[in-house]
Amino acid sequence: MASKHAKKGYVLVDEDAPGYQADVVVPKGAHARISVPEISLDPEPVPELEPLAEDDDFEVFAVEDLFDQDEPVQEMFPAYDDDSYEEPLPDEPEEKDYRPAKDYRPSSYKKDDPFENSPFFAMGDEENPEAKDHKGLKIAGIVVGVLLAILAVVYGVGAWFFGGHFYPNTTINGIDVSLKAPAEVQNQLVSTLQDYELEITGPDYALTIVGKDISYGLDPNHDMLAAFNKWAWPVEIATNASAKAGFAVVYNQEVLDQILGESMQAHNETATAPVDAHLAYQKETNTILVAPEELGNLLDTHKTSQAVKTALGAAARKLELTKEQLVAPAVLSTSETLKKSAEQINKLSDVDVTLMLGEFPALKINKGNLLDWVLTDDNGNVALNEAVVHEWAQNTAAKMNTYGTVHSYIRPDGKECTVECSEAFGWKLDVDELTKTIENAVRTGAKGEIAIPCESEGAYYNMETGAEWARYVDVDLDEQHAYFYDADNELIWESDIVSGNVNYGDRHTPTGVYNITRKARNEMLYTYEAGKEEPNKTLVYYWMPFIGNVYAFHDAWWQPEFGGTRYRDGYGSHGCVNLPSDAAAELYDLIDVDDLVVIHW
Repeated sequence: MASKHAKKGYVLVDEDAPGYQADVVVPKGAHARISVPEISLDPEPVPELEPLAEDDDFEVFAVEDLFDQDEPVQEMFPAYDDDSYEEPLPDEPEEKDYRPAKDYRPSSYKKDDPFENSPFFAMGDEENPEAKDHKGLKIAGIVVGVLLAILAVVYGVGAWFFGGHFYPNTTINGIDVSLKAPAEVQNQLVSTLQDYELEITGPDYALTIVGKDISYGLDPNHDMLAAFNKWAWPVEIATNASAKAGFAVVYNQEVLDQILGESMQAHNETATAPVDAHLAYQKETNTILVAPEELGNLLDTHKTSQAVKTALGAAARKLELTKEQLVAPAVLSTSETLKKSAEQINKLSDVDVTLMLGEFPALKINKGNLLDWVLTDDNGNVALNEAVVHEWAQNTAAKMNTYGTVHSYIRPDGKECTVECSEAFGWKLDVDELTKTIENAVRTGAKGEIAIPCESEGAYYNMETGAEWARYVDVDLDEQHAYFYDADNELIWESDIVSGNVNYGDRHTPTGVYNITRKARNEMLYTYEAGKEEPNKTLVYYWMPFIGNVYAFHDAWWQPEFGGTRYRDGYGSHGCVNLPSDAAAELYDLIDVDDLVVIHW
């Protein structure tokens, strides 16, 4: 059988056809060479021939088209003689022996190729391209193996080295420990910690902890490389090793707790505690708002202790306490409950009234009072608390009632004074009616002036000082001095005095609140002494009585001195208030009947 070859192609032979008819199948655009006995053709471009058939990858050509047309095809492919050809019986097909030397079908050959069941023979170049690929892969494998071996050695050496040394660019406590062994680093740290001190400062707080006082030092049993993974050294070396490098210290915990505890206790005794956010009244707008919290400087002992221990563990030399170490307010201004309560109180009432004692202003009632008069639940809802309003009315009456009570007031010069009022003088509030008045004012949002219901009314009331008098003579028996204040609390007269002789029970000057009953000139005084039937007669030129016509201010021309302790040294009066003659004349011209006189110690 003739040998046929085609570059990257194959020959299809139909042995059943007379003369061995054959076709050549080659890739599109390829050259073909066919060799048969005694015939050799040079390669020619296949596209010059007219293909019998074609698909996406191959073209089929008749064999005779590849040869010189002068050469008969029968000489290339001997055919059977006509007499010897016998057609095989249908039921006994002749066996075909293709015996291809090797399957050289291209890798792109498709199973549904129309020539799938046809016999074929290898055609093409003598050199096998797979052999070239195999040789290249073998060389590449050798190179890769060598590189891997080198990397394994480098990795092993690195793991061994960094298992006992610090990584490059590593610092501990300000010391560069790059590529150093832990033992060497430990010696350096021990040296730096010999004079260790921790200076602690904060809001109005200062403390220095001396290392020697708490037996402070380096822990020799601590593995300084424990945080590192030597097998991951390629990764570790590229990260911030200083963040993981560390050491451990030891100290006497009991001594530290004692030093720190005593210091914090002493500070907190005078420190300012935090103030929670709360509801507050803004007078300018008559509005309830949320007042912000205030931090103060009270130390949180637990948080402060933790901060100190952290600083000691890092061998820090300074520690500045911040608000994180202070006791924090429990309620913040961001509280939705507080905001809701403020909103509801503002909606509850717009009350803004002045409570009057007679014709005198006594108290202001506005939304600020509502802060004390409402109940607030956990959700911020508010409601007027009638029991609290009644309690407020009772407390107010206790402060303002002067009818037969001891009354305190502030004198215009700032001195706090106390005087016992007689039952014939002073205010007495009706508590039940006052409670109803307040509740009604809140519910209606009243504005303006409202009279305070009273059981007894006084002559005057000053809302700012609490005094029930605007124009009065203040007789201070302890100071042995008298002051006369006008309606504007301006001092218009003053003088030293001599009051009643305290060595005699019936000669003291009575304390209390009184009124000037009359004014007289050239009044004769009658005094009686034991053993004498006739009274002593003494003429005074200025007479201004305040209890009946018995106790009075008058001139005492016989007294050589005034003030001091004469009232108890045997020179006191029979109960009147003795004045120098010129002072008595001045007072006589200034004072009016019904002006108040307040006498107190």
